[in-house]
Amino acid sequence: MNDERKFYVREVKMPILNFGGRDIKKEEIMAIKDRFPSKIPVIIHKYQKDHFLPVLDKSKFLIPGDMSMSHFQAILRNRN
Repeated sequence: MNDERKFYVREVKMPILNFGGRDIKKEEIMAIKDRFPSKIPVIIHKYQKDHFLPVLDKSKFLIPGDMSMSHFQAILRNRN
């Protein structure tokens, strides 16, 4: 297994990402990666036009690098 973790961000021209009215700097994300090298920072936000999904109490998560997406989805579903 490759020990180098990758962090995927949509390529944007500006160094600031806007998630639901909250600006998140790319440097902030990289600092989190440096502080927690074995974790993957995940930011979740709901589609603006969606009316069926419940509102989550937080939008930023640090998940272990070996956690599967299906396990993370199960955790999110059980939070509500």
